[in-house]
Amino acid sequence: MAMIVDQMTPSDIDSVLEIEQVSFQNPWHRDAFLYELKNRNARNYILREDSADAQAASSLRSVDGYGCFHVAADELHLLKMAIKPEKRKQNLAFYFLAACFGKSVEDAVAFAFLEVRESNRAAIRLYEKLGFRPVGLRPEYYSKNPGKRENAVIMRKILKGGNTWQ
Repeated sequence: MAMIVDQMTPSDIDSVLEIEQVSFQNPWHRDAFLYELKNRNARNYILREDSADAQAASSLRSVDGYGCFHVAADELHLLKMAIKPEKRKQNLAFYFLAACFGKSVEDAVAFAFLEVRESNRAAIRLYEKLGFRPVGLRPEYYSKNPGKRENAVIMRKILKGGNTWQ
């Protein structure tokens, strides 16, 4: 199955929201995604199967994953990324993120950053496989249960020609 990484469009939002709702404890709402589509510093992508029908009409394309990023100076910040539950464990997240980071060349970014729940070992392994390394901790960054919070691990990847400080 061939996959394509495309720019997210307003017609993708319903599919993105379906994935968002089953992927996150505190999902974004429609307005948050619509705002990101208008934000000049945002880079929003979807992952979809490469099919003639999907190419012919973007309203018909099936969204298998999505990612939202911000660009500031020479940094790319991953805000959100999720893959459809039934498409997980097929290496699609790795392929998708690698393609998204490849697109960052157009923005001349040197570093990529993200935060991930300290307990999300599968995501941390994925990010490490992509070349991210832990560089810090945000105490009690994520809400966990009522009255409880969870730390976020800050991870960084050097994309090109960046400083190699650890």
